[in-house]
Amino acid sequence: MGLVIAVAAIAVCEGHILMVQRGRGVGIGTWAPPGGKLEPGETLEEAVERELLEETGLTARATLPAGWVEVHNNVNRYLIIDYFVELDVATIHGNVPIAGDDAIDARWFAIESVGDLILADGVEGLFREIHLISRPS
Repeated sequence: MGLVIAVAAIAVCEGHILMVQRGRGVGIGTWAPPGGKLEPGETLEEAVERELLEETGLTARATLPAGWVEVHNNVNRYLIIDYFVELDVATIHGNVPIAGDDAIDARWFAIESVGDLILADGVEGLFREIHLISRPS
């Protein structure tokens, strides 16, 4: 089983979070922050910014690491390093995502409604760890 390094962008704005619905690979059909594989020669920050642009058409600057998620299938183990990003336009209305690359949908969700989505493996746990969503009582 090989190890694949991947990244994801956590974009939060006006009480909303940017999510994409996976169109292929691990977690097809589930919702997750936009992201994908690290390409040779890229820094983690460059990969986050590239993947965000490819999957949503939005530009941002990767700021701080948020955490990581590890998932696997029968072939590979994926270490997904999540980064907070600062969007180039500071409102969700100015940042209208358009699904691209391997995303079949991309949109903003109110943070309190994220629990209603079918999330990719590990996403809910990460969101709880970084206090985007509350721990169940």
